[in-house]
Amino acid sequence: MNKKKKILFIMSRLPFPAVSGRKNSLFHYCKILSEELGYYLIVAAFLECEDKLLNIPKFIDKLIVLPNPSGARKIINLVWKSFLTHRLPIQA
Repeated sequence: MNKKKKILFIMSRLPFPAVSGRKNSLFHYCKILSEELGYYLIVAAFLECEDKLLNIPKFIDKLIVLPNPSGARKIINLVWKSFLTHRLPIQA
């Protein structure tokens, strides 16, 4: 199949191996997008500590591994984006 349409699928974890419910659903979303709908599939995902980049499914045309943010970066983002930049409506 000649894949002319491209799609970037950004996810919080790799869709393979399909060993959990969430990974299983992501795996099948990717497979349908590639094999049935004909998309050139670019997957950008974070690695979980137990993930290995072995046996990448053939329907993933390009895989981009995103760097995991540090614990300090997560806390800074949480505080900054949740409390400091979020404006609450003024109550009368």
